[in-house]
Amino acid sequence: QSVMYYFDDKQDVVIGVENLAIRYYQSQGWDGVHSESGLFTTLFAIVFWEILFCSIPDVFQTPYQTFPLDLRTDAFYESRKDLIEERLSSIESGTYDSKRLTNSYLVHEGVLCVGVKWDSYSVDFLVNVFEALGPKACSVILRALAMDYRNYSSGMPDLVLWRDGEV
Repeated sequence: QSVMYYFDDKQDVVIGVENLAIRYYQSQGWDGVHSESGLFTTLFAIVFWEILFCSIPDVFQTPYQTFPLDLRTDAFYESRKDLIEERLSSIESGTYDSKRLTNSYLVHEGVLCVGVKWDSYSVDFLVNVFEALGPKACSVILRALAMDYRNYSSGMPDLVLWRDGEV
């Protein structure tokens, strides 16, 4: 895989094509991040923390696991379907809001969990993205991860851009 870099003569540095694209879109009034899948896997884990770590037989064999053993299987969604759908409904109805997201982030901050990039995304940043996505888009993305984490936790867009509630 080749990586393209560009020289930024304004700051005398070499930057990647993704950051060059972000700079362009920022000049057009957008905000953005080069995240690959990290933004969405972080949001998924924080929103679904209690569901990820709920008591399901045989999915936790040591207290040091950072995810349930069934996360990357069809069994993850099926064994937690009611909990997952209830959380998605609460997102869509607005009862799971930025305050609940903030609380989950602050309660679990720093705890190792698959997909979470604590050093990359602050709580304020995640709240901003959560609100920009809006309830419907957020629930669609999170449902896809809950139903097929193995395939949807990679291959997401390199850049996520948003402006005034649009993503």
